[in-house]
Amino acid sequence: MNSLDSIKFTNKILLSFAVVLSLYLLKVLSFIFVPLAFACFISIMFLPFMRWTSKRRLPKYFALFLVMAIIAVFLIVSVKIMQLSGSEILAGRSEMYQRLDEKIGAAVEPYIQLFEIDVKKDEGLIKGLVHNNEVTKAVVSFVGPGLIHIKNFTSTVAITLFLMILILAGSINFKLVMQETLFNKPTQALDVFIKIESSISKFLSVKIGTSLATGICFAIACWAYGISFPLLWGILAFGLNFIQMLGSIFVTIAVCLMAIIDISHPGALSAAIITLIGIQVLIGSVVEPILMGKSFKINVVTVLIMLLFWGFLWGIAGMILAVPMAVLT
Repeated sequence: MNSLDSIKFTNKILLSFAVVLSLYLLKVLSFIFVPLAFACFISIMFLPFMRWTSKRRLPKYFALFLVMAIIAVFLIVSVKIMQLSGSEILAGRSEMYQRLDEKIGAAVEPYIQLFEIDVKKDEGLIKGLVHNNEVTKAVVSFVGPGLIHIKNFTSTVAITLFLMILILAGSINFKLVMQETLFNKPTQALDVFIKIESSISKFLSVKIGTSLATGICFAIACWAYGISFPLLWGILAFGLNFIQMLGSIFVTIAVCLMAIIDISHPGALSAAIITLIGIQVLIGSVVEPILMGKSFKINVVTVLIMLLFWGFLWGIAGMILAVPMAVLT
């Protein structure tokens, strides 16, 4: 092996180590990179508004206050709707237990006998199962990690908002960073930054619009067909729609299962399931691609690979960020 081949081989080895090290750092420092990525994408969405206020010579701190007020209203409304849905669930527990007994009681009973779970039949099969000590312990063991995830989510939101304020205020200037590290000429950095901003802004505006339309249509459909907790399903349809492909499939299956429990008439049940699936197909497979245009046509295999890759690195947050990351490449 001559010296030139030896140098090429060494460079390949070093490049492999660099890739592995980069992935390791992305995984370990996810508590920094995840909020930073969310902050970047949300900031890009609000940059046109910031420029508009700047042209009107409004103070920057006033524009930042308006942005934070919009985000605060959105978060408060979402929490209130979730609380209202939770109250509906608690208020209708007895009716839900009865419907569950009628729909799935016969199917669940053999498994209860198989695992020798002690259930008080006088309370109803499902209600007795829920109040069983062993089931309660299993639920508590499941809820524990869930509370940790909620705590991590809260800290991620706080860090994201902090970083977003810094970006919108100009304290973190990515255009300058690109100019200093990646490009020799300021015009090159400016052109690339404008293209990235335009692509991400268009993607986010379309995604938020289609997700909002999906959530509203799901809530209306659930209300029209008498499916329990329409507001909750609307919020879930809106939020999970940001997880490309998998989120919409999950929420559609969940609502269809709820429809099976709530609707007894076969014709109405079939119509409800067809309507829910039709909403996802129409908005996700027809309206969204049309609004995205040819510039965002991403292969399904590419989307799945990105979902697996970023999901492995950053969990649910990575699955939400997977497609926006693909838009950047």
